[in-house]
Amino acid sequence: MVKAAKKIYVQTDGSCIGQGMPYARAGWGYHVTGAISFQDHGHVPGKQDVNRAEAYAMLQALKALSKHIESVDEIYIKTDSEDTVNGFTNYRVRIHNSDIWDEIREVLLIVSPKLRKIEHINRDKNSKADVLAFQAASALLFLDDEGNNKSFGQAQ
Repeated sequence: MVKAAKKIYVQTDGSCIGQGMPYARAGWGYHVTGAISFQDHGHVPGKQDVNRAEAYAMLQALKALSKHIESVDEIYIKTDSEDTVNGFTNYRVRIHNSDIWDEIREVLLIVSPKLRKIEHINRDKNSKADVLAFQAASALLFLDDEGNNKSFGQAQ
């Protein structure tokens, strides 16, 4: 009897509210289903923009997968970020946010033997990760008494 492969499917996404503005806040999220299921989301450190958030979501998903690598046989990752997908093959994409890409390269040493595919999908097919990333970015904003957006840690 042939044992069925333990497959997992991952969606990653990044979000930035106020892109390019002083109060911009970026969040990341990932959602894992299949042989094991879990999800996570959070704040993006450093520069607050959507491309950094997308790459950071991939990094966090890969780190989480590396902790479960013995529990799975095949990993399939989907993201709505063409830059993130292209970052795996195009050095020019990795120049931006090189700190994140350096970490991704390290984690890939653990994950790549079981990684079968990283692919771009349309945003509407990435809704679970999209919601998590948006929640993370949104949670980092608040309104002052006049209803203006203010970020945590911003000088008042």
